[in-house]
Amino acid sequence: MSSIVKVLKKAENKRYISIYQAGPDKFMYGRILAFNENDTAVMLISPKGEFDGIVAVKTDSITRIEYGGMYEQRMSMLIDEKSLEQFVLPLDGEDIFGQLLEMSAKSRKVVSLELLDSGYDDITGVVESVDNGCVCVKLVDLYGASDGNAIAALDDITQISCLGEKELAIAKLM
Repeated sequence: MSSIVKVLKKAENKRYISIYQAGPDKFMYGRILAFNENDTAVMLISPKGEFDGIVAVKTDSITRIEYGGMYEQRMSMLIDEKSLEQFVLPLDGEDIFGQLLEMSAKSRKVVSLELLDSGYDDITGVVESVDNGCVCVKLVDLYGASDGNAIAALDDITQISCLGEKELAIAKLM
């Protein structure tokens, strides 16, 4: 078991945590939905205490987790638990990336995919299929218009974002 998985197991019962990946000042705040040696899914909470999408990242990209500080106290006053219940996805901790891609394919939800730690949303659209180690995505631009298709190797995906502000806005425009 990797050291970060040990940390995630220890933080699993904490309601909300700050997750750091790169640099000391950049972090995600939210609740862990599922994790394993490879992937971690987090329900994100905005600085205003509102649902901010779901992101799945490579577990080994997580460098630190914080909880119990002043930021958590502030956020606990802003978060409305009842409004967040509708966004909890039933992820089982197995193939988390695969589950999110299948969710996009079945429900026609827009997802954004980062490839090879680029730091960008390299692919945004609706998953058409997942097979033979590849994902095929029907691309959608910022205006909700179809923009062709993209195929990427599943092993090259380093982050999946769904139900975030960008994805929800594009879905409204489709």
